[in-house]
Amino acid sequence: MIEFIPIQKDILAAWDTSIHEALSPYIGEPLFQMNQADLETVLEHEEELISIFNECTYELFSLKCCNRYMFMLFDKNLNLISSANYTEEKKILEDKALILGASFEANSVGVNAVNLAAEKDLPVYLDANQHFCVFLRDFYSSAIPLKMSGESIGYLKIMTTNKESIDELRFLLDLLSNAMMYKLHLFQCRKHKNMLSKLQLRILSLLANGKTESEIAKDLNYSIQTIKYHKHEIYSKFNVKNTPDAITKLYKYNDSKCSFK
Repeated sequence: MIEFIPIQKDILAAWDTSIHEALSPYIGEPLFQMNQADLETVLEHEEELISIFNECTYELFSLKCCNRYMFMLFDKNLNLISSANYTEEKKILEDKALILGASFEANSVGVNAVNLAAEKDLPVYLDANQHFCVFLRDFYSSAIPLKMSGESIGYLKIMTTNKESIDELRFLLDLLSNAMMYKLHLFQCRKHKNMLSKLQLRILSLLANGKTESEIAKDLNYSIQTIKYHKHEIYSKFNVKNTPDAITKLYKYNDSKCSFK
């Protein structure tokens, strides 16, 4: 189960920074919003992550407790790129201008769970009154970095206007983030696998096990020229220049549930 570390000192420091930078706690909406052209570019680039978020949140709402929560997805730059709200307060995000492209950087909305999750690189929980800006103090929030190969590719945030137990937020954050990353992992795994023919997958597997071109040609009963050709094709498809990079690009998504052998 996800653990939320104590971050009260970080929250106070963020409040001090906001005051020093003359950010008003009484702003009514995010100060920064992506323009339409940039937003469309980001949405297209993050299409896979957004699709998986939408699919997983839809599946999650079979749980009765979920009708109390709002779910938000952010890109790695803390811009809102998708949301799911099945609460009775259908317009609450729109009324607060928490719409696609809204920035959740601290200089845009003050301290919040997303910017702290990015700063600490850990799951974060905030009580409503810990937000610097008044318009966010309706929400109790939790957020977590979404990581692929050790790097944050985005952030997941769950909010509610009702003060609920931290355990319930922890459970939902853990459940949804794990479901999303599992599905994204499998998607990436299949995508990379499908880029290569069966012969090319076999050749790369043998290269990964330290076989030379001549040894592979002998094992597979092909000419060395054929092995060299397919090796070149592998490099071209993966946009790499050497075997270690090709192996890394393929096998970084490999696990027992997504075998390339």
